[in-house]
Amino acid sequence: SIFSVLSLGANHILYDPYSRNLMASIGAGTASVTANSILAVNPNSATIGAPVPIGGTPTNLALTSDGQILYALLPSTTTGSIARFNMLTQQPDFTVSGYQATGYMVGLSDITTMPGTENTVAIFSGAYVGESIVDFNPAQRTAVQRGNASGLYTGGGCSAFLTPTSLLTEGMDLYTITSAGLEPPYTNLSSNSVYCFKLSGGVV
Repeated sequence: SIFSVLSLGANHILYDPYSRNLMASIGAGTASVTANSILAVNPNSATIGAPVPIGGTPTNLALTSDGQILYALLPSTTTGSIARFNMLTQQPDFTVSGYQATGYMVGLSDITTMPGTENTVAIFSGAYVGESIVDFNPAQRTAVQRGNASGLYTGGGCSAFLTPTSLLTEGMDLYTITSAGLEPPYTNLSSNSVYCFKLSGGVV
């Protein structure tokens, strides 16, 4: 049963099992919630935490497996950026820019974190670019793409690491991850059209 309705103007929400809060990326915001921010929602008390400005309009979120780092995509028409948010301090760490600007068939639209590390993510930059692995360096406050992107009409807007060395993307395409990045070719696991999926207890 619905016990409370909260007006957030959220672009994306995810559950943090450590704090037991919902984390929300706020786009337009509302009269009482600041736009272009990240905030926590306590689902037990139906209370909204203080919005934290993130330096752009955040869309998709991804939480590291230890719950300490939250990544947020900041797509725009000039340059795509990725913000790194510290869950312990509830403050932004740093933002890296220079990714594909939003346009026809391009632009940051999906992100997922590699299990067992706080510093590696997979991002999807649209059908013309594909999927790529990005390694963050917190000490230098930089991020570097590992190897090449998967390429034209590969990857997808729905992706998840099955293990630290295997990435499943939209269309049920399975990629092997090595120190050189995405290892071609990928393996297609289904002849059916699959556009998105979820992982639960090791089951897709």
